[in-house]
Amino acid sequence: MSGHDKIFESRSQQQAERAARLQQREEQDMNLSQNFYNFSAATQRRTAADVSTWADPTDSEGNAEDMDYQQPRPGCSHHQDTVTLTFPRRVMECVDICSTADRLGLSDNQVTALVSATLKAGGADLDKFVISTSTTRRNRMLTRYHISQEYMAAFSEDPPKYDALHWDGKMLRDVLGSDPGTTSETLAVLVSGPPAYPEGKLLGVPVIDSSTGTAQAEASMDLLEAWGLTGVITALVFDTTASNSGVHRGAAKLLEQQLDRKVFYLACRHHILEVLVGAVWENLFGKVKSPENPWFKHFKDVWTDLTTDNPTTLSIRQKWLNKRRRVQGNTTEILRSEKPPRADYREMAELTLIRPWRHASPRNPLESSWSHSSGQVDGRNLYSMKMFMFAEQLEYDEETVCEAGTPQPLPRTVLYTHVDVIYTCCRCSCK
Repeated sequence: MSGHDKIFESRSQQQAERAARLQQREEQDMNLSQNFYNFSAATQRRTAADVSTWADPTDSEGNAEDMDYQQPRPGCSHHQDTVTLTFPRRVMECVDICSTADRLGLSDNQVTALVSATLKAGGADLDKFVISTSTTRRNRMLTRYHISQEYMAAFSEDPPKYDALHWDGKMLRDVLGSDPGTTSETLAVLVSGPPAYPEGKLLGVPVIDSSTGTAQAEASMDLLEAWGLTGVITALVFDTTASNSGVHRGAAKLLEQQLDRKVFYLACRHHILEVLVGAVWENLFGKVKSPENPWFKHFKDVWTDLTTDNPTTLSIRQKWLNKRRRVQGNTTEILRSEKPPRADYREMAELTLIRPWRHASPRNPLESSWSHSSGQVDGRNLYSMKMFMFAEQLEYDEETVCEAGTPQPLPRTVLYTHVDVIYTCCRCSCK
């Protein structure tokens, strides 16, 4: 039995076990429901009997009892329809309300309206409470400040001796500013260092004016100074965009100058591979000048018209058989790991098994959601693999092959040159 068949058998067994657990849980729920129904019926019968006993209008001597009074029945509990709550007059000073609103991404107007509706539903007089949009905003800002001070105090008690600084920017919807709903450039800054923070500690997520290296470096340095970490930074972790890795105005270079010492440059492994695969692609197909790769755009447009039942596979030469065995073992190990890799790595591993060796996959990786950017290493690899697998249906003519280069060399290059490095990335993402 091949390694991929073992994977399929293992996953089939896991699915069967999961189905058995679900069936057992459903049976337990049915038993609980039946027991609850029986208990409710018995309780109603006992209650009816108690009522007939304690509400008998005549006693043993035939004298009428006072019907205005009923002695409490022993063992009988009443569930009230209302619950009495106590809210402070300055209700928006409650830390739980402000924290929950931030966590849910609610605007100041939304929080004010929701709290007011809750108080009004409970019969409260809103005039007795200090509540308004401006009050909500001030208290939310104050709550964030106090919480951040608590985290900073706890962090300062046991700071890492050596730290690596991480930062990355992204356009996000502004839920805390004066104009909720708009998007702005946001920078996430964190540090990592053993033993207390091997997974990283978030320092802040400031909004910056632009994504230039200068703006990112200034925002990162401000947070380092606020947390008192300027003296323990030994490495910088970043992706290989020009704003980060520029020789003169890159954020990494500017941070190193402000720290006034040499630090390690740990460029993201994902983007390092992007440079390698991008160079191969440009050599075969030429440099892409448009925002979207025209090859990829065309492939996406015709994807629904392709038949994916019988993809074309590579013919492996004799001298590459040892490489094939190692690649097959590595990709099998990736798919069998307890902690599965990220979606794009997993799809690349599955396509690597399908393309050269006609293995069946436990799921269909050809049903792509096209969520991978053409600028990412996985995007180029996944597109080129599928373009080669369906080159015959795409009708790439000989002229196109001569002018632009056939889609076949890139999958070969990816397989023979980069698969070991990609395997390392998958292993890292599984840890």
